[in-house]
Amino acid sequence: MDASSQHVASGQGSAARRSFSSKNSSSRRRIPQAIADSLSNALCASIIAYCVLSLIAGQAGFLAYREVKADIARMELQLKAFSMENAALSESKEALVSDRDRIAREARSIGYIRTDEKIIQLTNVDTTLASPRAERLEPIRSGRSSGLPDGIIKLLSLLTGAAVLLASLVMGYPPRKRQKTSSANPKVPCPETGRA
Repeated sequence: MDASSQHVASGQGSAARRSFSSKNSSSRRRIPQAIADSLSNALCASIIAYCVLSLIAGQAGFLAYREVKADIARMELQLKAFSMENAALSESKEALVSDRDRIAREARSIGYIRTDEKIIQLTNVDTTLASPRAERLEPIRSGRSSGLPDGIIKLLSLLTGAAVLLASLVMGYPPRKRQKTSSANPKVPCPETGRA
């Protein structure tokens, strides 16, 4: 073998080595690429889950907004009831100032009597028929919400991201190549060539 043929043979060997090493490096690159793809899928899923959960069930989401609207409607009803009670109390005040009979009735209702009258006390008297008063509701406080706290929404979105990461990793790797064992199809030699 002369020098030029050795040089060509060594060049072919290095090309084969480069081809083999590039296949190895592409498979090495494929694994980190699969992990990077899985991580990006998980990150996107976490962000989307956080946004959707915040929009629907967050402290400023649709469910909390619906509850605030219900609170506002309840407060408006309470405002009407207070307005009616206020009007009745104003009327009563005016009557107490000018009407002597009304003054006497009110004085008797709180225990005052004339000198010629006697008091009879009744026990077990049902007082539920007294004038109804407007229900006292707690006012709406700033910062109070029935939505999910932000920490829980973050936890749920992280769990969603972890599930997507796991699914992406499991589905991202190609299955191992198995050697085929063809016991069902025995190789029959070809009559012309004699090869199986």
